[in-house]
Amino acid sequence: LIQFGAKDLDLRVVQPLLTMAGISISASGVVSGGIDARVAGPNFQDGVIARILLAGQDVRVRQTDWAPGEWLSLGQVDASGAVALAEDGLLVDQLSIQSSVLEVTGSGEIRTKASGSAESGQKVEVQGQVNLAKLVSSLRKTLGVHDDLAVEDGRLAFVLKASQQADGETPAAQKSSSAAVRPVSATSTASSEAGRWQMKMTLESLSATRGGQPIQLDPGLRL
Repeated sequence: LIQFGAKDLDLRVVQPLLTMAGISISASGVVSGGIDARVAGPNFQDGVIARILLAGQDVRVRQTDWAPGEWLSLGQVDASGAVALAEDGLLVDQLSIQSSVLEVTGSGEIRTKASGSAESGQKVEVQGQVNLAKLVSSLRKTLGVHDDLAVEDGRLAFVLKASQQADGETPAAQKSSSAAVRPVSATSTASSEAGRWQMKMTLESLSATRGGQPIQLDPGLRL
């Protein structure tokens, strides 16, 4: 059982704990709230359950392998929800992470076929978006962005779906679509005993210039 609660905690105080745990992330800012994490049985293989409720101000993070001096500024961060992970399934309960750079929401439950409780209607869906303008402005050197490239606006939206696909069901990626124009996107699908997993990423509303010239993307392009 791990329980953590704090009010106006300076994230720099927990840096030694992150280092001791082998987590190569530095953080700064102030957070309030709590984390409740526990193992569902005597071993980690039995599953882990975690619930969070956090609110942060002026939060910044960086990894040790990023370019020197570059931090990802998240600003105000609000996180809540619960996640349970075990060999026999996955549960996401009202997960929500909101910041100036990243937004994530998710919910659902899926059981593996081995658990004996798997049903075709079970699914987990996690979706979100990344603010590309703020991401690029914070991590230009780390991302290897050209000096003459400017990103004024744009979002990278993503959806991760896990479901128990019924026998004979046609995957969504293979169904025909009547849409004449699609956003720039990439889709990846995989299946296992845990069900059918699909990841889709879409580039939306990109406004960028290079050398002072607007960058044009074909809206019908699929990656």
